[in-house]
Amino acid sequence: MLADLESPEIGLSREDLNLDDLIREVIEASGPAIRRGKIDIEIAESNTSELPVVSGDRGKLQRLLSNLLSNALRYAKSRIIISIRLETGQADRVELNVEDDGPGIPEEDRMKVFERYYRVDASRNRSSGGSGLGLAISSEIAKAHGGRIEVGVSRVLSGAEFKVTLPFKTIEALK
Repeated sequence: MLADLESPEIGLSREDLNLDDLIREVIEASGPAIRRGKIDIEIAESNTSELPVVSGDRGKLQRLLSNLLSNALRYAKSRIIISIRLETGQADRVELNVEDDGPGIPEEDRMKVFERYYRVDASRNRSSGGSGLGLAISSEIAKAHGGRIEVGVSRVLSGAEFKVTLPFKTIEALK
């Protein structure tokens, strides 16, 4: 999948997608992992009265969100917050944030987490926590949609925060 995403001829099967609905679909699909980890998932209120809609590939955006949620579930102690808000100073960009209350990611590792096979904890292997490709795939999906992904410190929970910025339009604009 990563090689396909890096190809200049990447094919996106675009449709207008309501981000709120997409988030809820991914959370529902992740239900067993959420229950196993006893993690509270909160969908924070948006800072916009109009629901953001992105033109994107449903499967690929679900994969991006699923990768971010899976990582958050792996490290969260008890809580994850997912939010959608307009990007500050950008009328046509929306931020989708996934924050957790885990240990966070050291500053020196933040840019490296989007590299293939990179793991912050070098002692982890595939059997204990993934292939090291999920965030690289997520980054390529964001780029293919004209967006970007960043990692930092959660403003609310003090763990990691992954912020995906995508171009959007509102449901009102579709009418």
